[in-house]
Amino acid sequence: MTGDQLRALIPISWRPAIDGTVPRKEFEQLARRLDEEQRDILPADGQWFRALEVTSLTAVRAVILGQDPYPTEGQAEGLAFSVPDGLDTPRSLGRILNEAAREDTIAPGRTSLLPWAGRGVLLLNTALTVPRDQAGGHAQIGWQPVTDAILRAVASQPGPVVFMPWGVRARAV
Repeated sequence: MTGDQLRALIPISWRPAIDGTVPRKEFEQLARRLDEEQRDILPADGQWFRALEVTSLTAVRAVILGQDPYPTEGQAEGLAFSVPDGLDTPRSLGRILNEAAREDTIAPGRTSLLPWAGRGVLLLNTALTVPRDQAGGHAQIGWQPVTDAILRAVASQPGPVVFMPWGVRARAV
């Protein structure tokens, strides 16, 4: 994969917010590191920018920032803390769902946070990929310039936006 191919995975509506703020060489380096990865990468490349696909820049009202996707096969779906409905609930998501149940924001039995994303909650991780079975394994491969550009774009939008970093690594951003 080239840097241009990686950039092409970003939804068109978000590209102006990222173009000019992430140098081409950053995309090239990140793409090279992803290509060099010998382990399976989660989620599938078609879901790396899913959070941007389901939550447009102008719709963002809140950002929940996590560390990286779940490293277990089948759980990572491109939305921070979310797993497809019907799967076992990771501990971090369980805590979120317990709180959400008090407010009736997620239907009982669901584990996907897709309804939140559809209501303007950007569910973003600081790294958009992870090697299978190795949490934090892509924390230092070059996602930060991309995710920083996304966060700056959100912060520059008119209107209030709530930023909620969940976890030690997310708070460090």
